[in-house]
Amino acid sequence: MQNKRTNDAQIKLILACIILTITSLYSQAQPVYHYTIDLNDVQHDRIEVTLNCQDFVSDQLVYHFPKVVPGTYEVSDFGRFIHKFGAFDKDGKKLHCNKDGKNSYIISDASRPHTIRYSVSDTWDMFMGLIRIYPMEGTNFDEGTNFVINPFAVFGYFENFVDCPANIRFTKPANLYGVSALPQTMISDEQVQFQAYSYHHLADCPIMFAPPDTVRFNVRNTEVLIGTYHDTKSISYAEIVHKSINPSMEAVGSFLDSLPADNYAFIYYFKDTEKLGEIIQSKHFKMLRIIGYLLKNGVPIGGALEHNNSTFGYSIDIGDAFLDQTMEMIAGMSVHEFFHIITPLNLHSQYIDNFNYIDPVMSKHLWLYEGVTEYFSRLVLVRSGLKSPKEFIVKTMQKKLVNGEKFPNEKMSFTEFSANVLEKGYKRQYMQVYQRGAVLAMLLDIEIIRLTDGEKTLLDVILELMVKYNKDHPFNEESFFDEFVTCVHPDLKSFFDNYIDGREEIPYQKIFDAVGVEYYPSIDENRPLYPIRENKVKYSRTGIVESLIIKKVKKGEFIGFQKGDVVNRNIFYDYFKDETGHYLPEDSLVEIPVLRDNNEITLPVNIKYVEKTTENKIQIKNDMPPSQERFYNIWLGIEN
Repeated sequence: MQNKRTNDAQIKLILACIILTITSLYSQAQPVYHYTIDLNDVQHDRIEVTLNCQDFVSDQLVYHFPKVVPGTYEVSDFGRFIHKFGAFDKDGKKLHCNKDGKNSYIISDASRPHTIRYSVSDTWDMFMGLIRIYPMEGTNFDEGTNFVINPFAVFGYFENFVDCPANIRFTKPANLYGVSALPQTMISDEQVQFQAYSYHHLADCPIMFAPPDTVRFNVRNTEVLIGTYHDTKSISYAEIVHKSINPSMEAVGSFLDSLPADNYAFIYYFKDTEKLGEIIQSKHFKMLRIIGYLLKNGVPIGGALEHNNSTFGYSIDIGDAFLDQTMEMIAGMSVHEFFHIITPLNLHSQYIDNFNYIDPVMSKHLWLYEGVTEYFSRLVLVRSGLKSPKEFIVKTMQKKLVNGEKFPNEKMSFTEFSANVLEKGYKRQYMQVYQRGAVLAMLLDIEIIRLTDGEKTLLDVILELMVKYNKDHPFNEESFFDEFVTCVHPDLKSFFDNYIDGREEIPYQKIFDAVGVEYYPSIDENRPLYPIRENKVKYSRTGIVESLIIKKVKKGEFIGFQKGDVVNRNIFYDYFKDETGHYLPEDSLVEIPVLRDNNEITLPVNIKYVEKTTENKIQIKNDMPPSQERFYNIWLGIEN
C-alpha cells in the first residue's frame, strides 16, 4: 500500500507539473494579428483596415509599413499610401500616435491599444512622386469586380513582433473568389478568412479577389493553382495560361527530382490595351495618337513578382493577333518565377532570411538569386527539348552576353553592385541580374562540369547545398563562396574571386572551349545582311518584346516587306543561321514568316552577304573532339 500511495503521489506531482507547463506555455503564447477588411466598402479608391491588437503588450509599440520588400530591390515606402491612421483603447477612445518618417507610427501609451484603423489607397490609380509602385507589387481596388492585394502594401506589423501569426478576415461580394497560396477558410459566401504563421508569411502571399477562373494541376509533388482575371473579357484566361505554361512546368518537373513546396499559385491580372495595339498596327500610324493614349492611360507595364510558393503577374493584352506571343512571354515569366522556389526562397543568406522591411541589408549574392534562376529557366527548356541548342546558345545566351558586356565591370564587381543595389549609381544596373547574372551562371556551370570531369553540374551543387540549407536555415553571407567551392574543386575559387567578387574581364573563349562553343569578341567577316536593321525600312516595337511592325518601306528594300507587316525580331537568328549558329551560304533561299493584315504569309528571300565587323559572336563547333562533345552533352542534357 505504501508503494501505491507513493506512486499515486508521484503521478499527481507529474500531472501537476505538466498542467503548470501547459498553462505557462499558453500564457506565453504569441499574440496574433487579427485583421478585418470589408471589400464592399470602397471609398475614393481606398479600403479600410481594422486590426484587433489587444494581445500585443510592450513598453512602446511601433507599427511599421515596409520601406522595401523582398524581390523588388528598390525603395517602395508603402507608408505613403496609408491615411487616417489611428489607435484606440477598448472603449474606443483615440490614443496619441506620432508618425515617424514615411512608414512608421509610434503609439504613445503602448499598454492601452485595443484597435488600430487606417485606410489604404489603391496604388494602381495613384502617382506618388518619383517612387513608382509597379503593378505586380501594388494594389487594385475595383469595387465589385476585382481586388489585388499584395499584403505588404496593405498590412503593417509591430516592431519586434514580426514572427507573430495573423488572421485576415475579408467581407466580400459573393461572386468573387479569393486566390492565394495562403490557407483559407470559407466562413460564408460573403466572408473568407486567411491564415499566416508570421508577418513574413503574410507579406509573401498575394491575394486576388475576382470572379472564379482557375485551373489546378500538378508538377511533381507540388499542386499548382492558376487564377486569372481579365479586366474586359469574360473568357477563361486560366485555361489559356495553363495551356501555355504546362510544357515548361513539365520540363521543370523533369529537371528537378522533387520541389520544395507542397502547393504553388500563379495569379495573373490581364489589362486590356487593345486600343494601343490597334494604333500600333495601323498602317496610318501616328506618334501623336500613341502619345495621346499614353497620357490618358499611362505607360503599360508588365511583369511578375516571385514569392515562396506563389507568383503575382500583371500582363498587358494588346489584342488577339498577339495572343500567342503574349502567352509565350507569360510562359517564360512563369518558369523564371517558379524557379525562385529554389533560390532565394529556399537557398539564401541571413539577410534574406530575416528580412528587415524598414532598414534592409541587401545580400551580395544576386548572381545566385536572380542570375542562376534566370539561367535555369532558360536551360530547362533546352534540356527538355522545348528549345534547340541553337536557340539557347546562339540566340538567348549570346544576347544576354552582349547586354551583359554593358555592365560597368571596371567600376564595380557584381557582388558590390548587389550589396548596394538600393543606392544611386548601383540600382540603375539592376536589369543586369538577368543579363550578366545569367551569363555568369552559365559559365559557372561549364566550369563545374570541367573541374569535376562531368561528375557534377551547377544544378547538382545547388541541390547538394539545399540538403543543408532551406527557407528556415540560411547560409552565411560571407563564407558562402568558400562553401560552394568545397562542393566542387579548389580551383573554382578563382572564378568567384575574379569574375563575381572581382572586376577582371571574363575569358569567354577559354571557358566556352570546354563545351565546344566558339566565341569571338570582334571579327571581320562576310555575313548575311540583317533583314530588319540593315534593310531599307523603318520599324517600331508592338509592345510585345519579340515583334516589330514595319512603318515605312524605302527604295532598295530587299525582303518584300510592306507597311503594316508584323515580323518577329529574331528572324536573323531563326532563318539566316544553321543549327549550330553558322551563317547559311550566300544566295540560299529562305522563307520569312510575316503577319500581314492579320494573315500569316511567307516571303521568299535570297540571302545577301556583306562585309561587316561582328561583336561578341557565338557559334557551336561543327566538329568537336570527344572530350568537348561529352561535356557539351552533359551541359545540355543530351543523351549519347
